[in-house]
Amino acid sequence: MNLNVKSMHLIDFNAPPILPAMSRPFSSQQPGTAQALVAVLTDSETPAASASTALAQWKLVNPRANWSVLDMRQAPPKPGEWLQRMLSELLSRKHMQSGQLVLLGRRDAGRQALDVVLNGGLACAGFVGIDIPCAPPRFATVPTTASIRLVLHESNAEQSDGDSLLGMLRHADIDSRIMRLPSAGADDEDTTVRAAGTFLFELVAKACRHPLAQLGTHHV
Repeated sequence: MNLNVKSMHLIDFNAPPILPAMSRPFSSQQPGTAQALVAVLTDSETPAASASTALAQWKLVNPRANWSVLDMRQAPPKPGEWLQRMLSELLSRKHMQSGQLVLLGRRDAGRQALDVVLNGGLACAGFVGIDIPCAPPRFATVPTTASIRLVLHESNAEQSDGDSLLGMLRHADIDSRIMRLPSAGADDEDTTVRAAGTFLFELVAKACRHPLAQLGTHHV
């Protein structure tokens, strides 16, 4: 099944091909090692069943990554310091650095994490957001080396002009890419998972190029 991609916005990035079946893992590491860490951010809006299925597919094609799930419902109303602390502790336990970290989140959980990144409160290799709210940021963004990748359905991308989040990303000096999908259909979840998986594959590869990851000495 081919992804029905409505449109894309590219900034200095040559798009990789859509993963055809997400079933051919690539790995050059020894068993028991990981070179990147993917933190999946969830909340009450994250369906447990679909999240579990998606995670299984993403893991299959990213064997060089270690995975962790963070429940944003445990965070305070202003989650910046909490998220910093949780991810710092997680990276320390995995003997990794922020350049090896990739964040992924849907809807409000994803937007909360992205705001922390854009506000300069969190360093990472990249962020993948799925149908996150696109209201304009309430703060001045700061330069970041994180790559921002968004998968949005048409209904979630309506605020794409002017001072919205998407407009800000277009005009900022940030490595960003936005994939727009048609409105939800019968196969919407599978299409969404595969689209996000394409971005994840790219950003995990970026995290694995971090100098510490290249040492290949840290077992998890």
